[in-house]
Amino acid sequence: MRLPWLPAGFFFIALFSVACVGKTPDNPADPASSSFIISTFITCSLRDCNPSAPQLDYTNTAYNLILNTDITPLRPTLKGSRLSTCTATPAMPVGLQLDQITCAISGTPTVGQISTSYTITATNNYGTASDIISLAIQLAAVPHYAYVSNPGGNTVSMYSINATTGDLTSIGTIAAGTGPNGLDVDPFGRYLYVTSYGSASVNIYTINSDGTLQANGSVAAGSNPHAIVVDPGGNFVYSANYGTGNTSQFKVNADGTLAVNSPAAVAAGSSPWGITADPYAKYVYAVNYGSNDISMYTINQSTGALTVNGTITTGAGGSPRGIAVDPGGNFAYATNRSANNVAMFKINTDGTLTANTPPTVAAGTQPRGIAIHPGGKYVYVTNQGTSDVSMYIINADGTLSANSPSAIASGTAPHGIAIDPSGQFAYVANTASNTVSIYKIDSATGLLSSVTSAAAGTGSEFVTVW
Repeated sequence: MRLPWLPAGFFFIALFSVACVGKTPDNPADPASSSFIISTFITCSLRDCNPSAPQLDYTNTAYNLILNTDITPLRPTLKGSRLSTCTATPAMPVGLQLDQITCAISGTPTVGQISTSYTITATNNYGTASDIISLAIQLAAVPHYAYVSNPGGNTVSMYSINATTGDLTSIGTIAAGTGPNGLDVDPFGRYLYVTSYGSASVNIYTINSDGTLQANGSVAAGSNPHAIVVDPGGNFVYSANYGTGNTSQFKVNADGTLAVNSPAAVAAGSSPWGITADPYAKYVYAVNYGSNDISMYTINQSTGALTVNGTITTGAGGSPRGIAVDPGGNFAYATNRSANNVAMFKINTDGTLTANTPPTVAAGTQPRGIAIHPGGKYVYVTNQGTSDVSMYIINADGTLSANSPSAIASGTAPHGIAIDPSGQFAYVANTASNTVSIYKIDSATGLLSSVTSAAAGTGSEFVTVW
């Protein structure tokens, strides 16, 4: 900075510290205001006048982002002196940027992922501060297509979904081995996996852009594989094998085909019937129809291999059939077909289950399938013996309370149930009437209202939606 009284070509450089005085001068440019004369040459920001370590706080702890869609910038509350850096561990997802000065997150995510934790660290000359957030990147939460297994006809029925009404329109069927049962879509809508109970295998399909399926091979599983689940990251697949009493485990290849993991299977209880994974891809749970318990597993995050993490009873004489975990990963629920109730559990930090208090809640006769609303507030259970669907509210402690009314009629002998990603519609596969019941979900109450039904194949058993 050149001062007016210095000869041309000369400049004055001063090295000094400034003490900011907490009062306002009469005239900052008046030389008489000695305490503030330097203000004619230097602008001092309030943040730097009060040097302090940063404080960092994002509004929420969890964010659900939509794949290939610009996000509204996630701007934290930031206090303290000006930052020198802002970093994320691990690195931000592909397509997202972290501003080095404001710690705002912006951009367009281009690769899907399950909910993943990130530590955001703000640093300045006086210290550091961190906040932990989780980011999930998913397909837009709108219904696209539905698939129903028909073990009596050895096919899978395919449907397109009207996103406004929830109605199903048939787009054909496809062969699915002998006795297709459980089926699940990978989280990005690319592949469908179907157990073939009579063929001891898993059939693999590529999902075309119009929702139709294209056969993509098969892989051997244990004897009588019944249920199947794709981990929330889309990297691993697990099947519950009723005949051999174990859980097969597979890795997902780049083309959607499956490679048998090592070992090929891990022990379960007697006659495993249903299987699910927690939303963070850390744990798997299989219900064992013959031993009235749940096998608990941890997932090796690198290999996908399961490690047995204990068992827990669902209650004497329960004969559990279905199991589901809430979207927050805090609670698990299992349907007990013979006891006509739903067993309720809390999920501990190590993935083990603890029976809730009370341990069960009444259902209809012969409860089978179970689904949880994506909002985490409601649970739905199909009752084969009474041909209806029980409706529940999830309480803060994870226990269930019957909604009012407590049930709604379905087709004959309902089994599988699925809820579309937007949480607007529920679909129930009715084994004896060979139909799919369609319901509208009241977002305020969780109650179901019947919309219509669609024809399915013979013995329609499981349904999945994406």
